[in-house]
Amino acid sequence: MEIAREILPSGAAHTDDWYATRAQGIGGSDIASIVGAGYRSAYAIWLDKTQPDTRDSTGNLQMRRGNALEPIVASEFEAETGLTLTDTGTWQRTDNPHHLANPDRFVSDGGGLEIKCTSSLIVDQYWSDDEPRHSAELQAQWCMHVTGRPHWWIAAWCWEKPLRTYRIDRDPETIAWLASEADAMWKLVESGTPPDVDAHPTTGEALSRQWEQKFGATADNDDWELLHAQYLDLSRQKREIEKHIDLLKHQVMAGMCEATEAYAGGTPIATWRSDKNGRRRFTWARPLH
Repeated sequence: MEIAREILPSGAAHTDDWYATRAQGIGGSDIASIVGAGYRSAYAIWLDKTQPDTRDSTGNLQMRRGNALEPIVASEFEAETGLTLTDTGTWQRTDNPHHLANPDRFVSDGGGLEIKCTSSLIVDQYWSDDEPRHSAELQAQWCMHVTGRPHWWIAAWCWEKPLRTYRIDRDPETIAWLASEADAMWKLVESGTPPDVDAHPTTGEALSRQWEQKFGATADNDDWELLHAQYLDLSRQKREIEKHIDLLKHQVMAGMCEATEAYAGGTPIATWRSDKNGRRRFTWARPLH
C-alpha cells in the first residue's frame, strides 16, 4: 500500500477546495509554528483548523508576492542545478489522513522543492551559506514524511542576492517528533480544546477574530486582579527601560557627530542616516542570530 496519495491537483492551489482541504489536517506551513519555530503561534494554527472561515485567505502582501515569484525561482533553480521540476498538488498520508503537504515542486532526482522568497535582511539574518532557516528545514522534513521522498531541496531567493540552494536528507528522528506534535495538535482540534495562549503576536490576532463582540457584555474573574497588577508593574518597568535605552542611544549619537556609521572595536553597532525626508534616524545594529 502506498504511504501517500495526491488528493488535489496542482491547479487547485488557492481555490475554495484547496483552502477547505488545508483545514482538514496539518500541513507543511503549519508544522514549524506548532513546534514554536514558525511565524505564527500554535493557537493561531488551532483556530485556523477549528474556525477556518475566520482567517483571511488572501494572505499578506509578502505571501502573495512570494506565490507570484515561485515560477521565476523554479526556473532559476533548474538553470543552476540542471535538475527538472514538475508541478504537484496536495498530498495526504494514507495512514494518517490529517498529515498533509503542499510541495512547491517535485524534482527529477527523486526529491522535492520548497521555495522561499524573502528579503536580503532576512536572508542575512536567518540563512547561512550551509544551513537554511530552521522553519524551512522543518517544513522540508514534514514534506518528506508525507510524500515518502528521501530528500528535499530548499531554494531561498531575494532580488539583491544569488539564489541559495540547500539539499536536506530525510531525518527519521526529526520526522517522528514532528508527527507526534502534529498528532497532539490534531487531538486538540478534534476535541475543540485550545492550546495555551502565549505572547506571540498572532495569538492576539487569533483571539481577536475568534469571537464577535457583544457590546456591553461583561466578564468577571477574580484571578485577573493579579494579572492587572502585574501589567501595571511591568508597564512602569518598561517606561524606565525605554528611558535608559534612549539615554544609551543619545550617548552614541553625541559621539558620532556627523558620522553615519558607528563601530566599537571594528564591530558595527549602529547607523545614523538620513531618511527620504532628510531627517537623520538612528538604528542599532541587530544581532546576527
